[in-house]
Amino acid sequence: MHTVTGTATRPAPSVEARVEPSRSHIASLQVLVYGTLRKGEANSRLFAGGRGVYGETIRIEGYALVASEGAWFPYAVPQEGSSIVCEVVSLSVERRGEVLSSLDGLEGYRANDPSSLYCREIVSWMDAAGMRREAFMYVPSEASQARIMRSAQVIQGGDWLNRSPHAQSL
Repeated sequence: MHTVTGTATRPAPSVEARVEPSRSHIASLQVLVYGTLRKGEANSRLFAGGRGVYGETIRIEGYALVASEGAWFPYAVPQEGSSIVCEVVSLSVERRGEVLSSLDGLEGYRANDPSSLYCREIVSWMDAAGMRREAFMYVPSEASQARIMRSAQVIQGGDWLNRSPHAQSL
């Protein structure tokens, strides 16, 4: 796999930015994963058995990877001047509903529910060939983000697989 640097082209964090992928987008559904869903990590099993195929590794700007002390998983939160490493996963057409249900359950996501832990945010980037690509990424809901940021520490380099035990406070 090669690494592509992309810039998230999205509006400032708001309810409008945190939308359900449209029906046309679902036809070619991809998800960006940055933590325990990355290849080889604890929750990557959700993509086993042909449910998802790992693709390229990219760097998305406009987000920081953070975790609370002792947490075994990170959060991607909007932050200008920061970037995170993600893997692009293409979901199986035949098993998409099953995979989405599993992902939503893992992430505590409930559509149109303000108390949901996460939202699905559509993120765009330019790939190595200069083509604009889109995928959705789970990010903390506004309510969750406020709670997380009270004790979060930045994972330097934005890469969960290369995290240091010595994170920096925001």
